[in-house]
Amino acid sequence: ALAGFYEKRKMYDLAKEKLRQIVHRFPNIGESHVAYGQYRVRREQLKDAYNISEMALKLGIQHPTLYHIKAYFEYKNGEKKTALRDYEAAVKLFPEDKTSWEFLGNYYRMTKDYAKARAIYQRALEKWPDTLGLQLNIADMYYRDGRMKKAASILDPFLTEYPNNGRAHFLQGKLLRKEGEKTEAKQQFLLAKKYDSDSADAFFYYGLSLFEERQYENAKEEITSALNLKPDSIKALMILAEIYYRINDDERALTTVNKLLGLQPGELDATLLRGKINAQMEDYRAAIKDYQYVLARRSGTAQERFKLAELFEAEGNLDKALNAYLAVADIYPDKSKPLAKIANIYLNRNQPKKAINICDVFLKKMPENLKIAMVKAHV
Repeated sequence: ALAGFYEKRKMYDLAKEKLRQIVHRFPNIGESHVAYGQYRVRREQLKDAYNISEMALKLGIQHPTLYHIKAYFEYKNGEKKTALRDYEAAVKLFPEDKTSWEFLGNYYRMTKDYAKARAIYQRALEKWPDTLGLQLNIADMYYRDGRMKKAASILDPFLTEYPNNGRAHFLQGKLLRKEGEKTEAKQQFLLAKKYDSDSADAFFYYGLSLFEERQYENAKEEITSALNLKPDSIKALMILAEIYYRINDDERALTTVNKLLGLQPGELDATLLRGKINAQMEDYRAAIKDYQYVLARRSGTAQERFKLAELFEAEGNLDKALNAYLAVADIYPDKSKPLAKIANIYLNRNQPKKAINICDVFLKKMPENLKIAMVKAHV
């Protein structure tokens, strides 16, 4: 209790020391090891939590949470097979522990084996038939597996019986969103956050709905609420950075996307967004670096490659700009756009014949393209 008091008041060193003393004084009491391990997990000190669990198990202490902590670290550390063995061991050793069944199902959910996850949740529901969370887990697995009618067959009667269940509204919202019913989905997300004010996902998806409607200020408020609940949410940081970018709050946009990239270095969509922000701030060198990083790792769209050419031109590197425009001209939907850029560079270099020649090359391929003909006429 005293350790919990210290933790609530963010006196973490005192909380840790008190729990360590309890383990040292009562090494054969399982709850002391469990409390210390759980504290380390909450503090995201997973290796320490793992060591505590390992030590307790070697002392002969048997408690399902010790296996859960150990498996969680192993999963996070990429040791998925070892994690599965420990999750399975918890179920085998403690078959009447509902949490062990849920964690085993969660393992299969996280590894995207939704059929196995659903089977585990179903077995648990047979043991504990009144557990609402297990019913919703099964509906969620049907949704993730693309079996929308099966998910709806659970959610519709569930919401009739439990209309104030936030998670059920959230899952119904995701189902409706998947089916293209975005207005109805938005209403479900609104109810989800009303009935479950601790759900970061409910705030996020409601904010995303507003973002898609270009209600940027309202969306910003909801996404910020989601981040208050889950500060390291990659998807929430991405949308918030995009909002700041669209409302021309470049400094906040850059700060937000850099926080995201600090959590997930090299993430391509975030790096591309940072390139757009840098371009908007007229930091062309930084923008070019971001675009080149992304386009070296994926093919990219014609628009992204055209933008890189524009950035070279804005920076004054006309040779690179010319080469980039020439490279993208064949794949750009409106060929006249890169051709106009190419022609303009040649004209500024007093090379009108080269400008005409490149237009002729494309007119041979598309003789009826009036936009290309107009570019040539302008030259």
